[in-house]
Amino acid sequence: MEYLSRYDFDIHYIKGSTNRIADALPSRYFESDLPNEVHPASEYVNADVQLDKEMDDLPAQRVIEVQVTRMAALREEEELRDTEAKLLQENQEPDLVNSEGEADGYNPTILESRARGIEPIPVVLGPDDFVKEVKKLSAKDALLQKILEHPSDHKGFRVIDEVIYTTNRSGEEVMCIPGGKSSSGKTLRGLLLEQAHEIVGHFGEQRTSDYVRRWYL
Repeated sequence: MEYLSRYDFDIHYIKGSTNRIADALPSRYFESDLPNEVHPASEYVNADVQLDKEMDDLPAQRVIEVQVTRMAALREEEELRDTEAKLLQENQEPDLVNSEGEADGYNPTILESRARGIEPIPVVLGPDDFVKEVKKLSAKDALLQKILEHPSDHKGFRVIDEVIYTTNRSGEEVMCIPGGKSSSGKTLRGLLLEQAHEIVGHFGEQRTSDYVRRWYL
């Protein structure tokens, strides 16, 4: 009941003679199965664990399958984390401390002390298509359109090849991202946040937002 409470649904009675999938779970078949069609037992593992989280009533073979599936998923996550950690390390700024852990005479601000990291360009579009979408949507954005038409009236911005840039709090030049949906059906801002989340990891909305602001506005 606790698991089902996550969903918004209504229960309707279906006459037994017309309820073709009533025995799908106990009989281990899908509604679309052909006669004598057989599926590997691993296809049922996730459903079993959702219904029986403690695996008290699962057969021993099914418990083994669950454990193997989980171990495979953990290995994939570890490989992904290792790859991301390597990329972050390669793009990290030099340490600001000496071998004794002292600041070595340098007293940076909070913004200066943060590594810039990897630019979160959406992989779903690619760098070239991403810039094209920025140009196209900037011409339709109510604010950015005014800057494009009269760049000399807006001293805080620079227009380079139809792309608008400004300066963030740490004095770095960042690209201005327009509103509106891209050709992928999602907003550019949403795509950037998704990509940044993949890079930064599960550190909360504020951490992800701060990371994006190092590159974009």
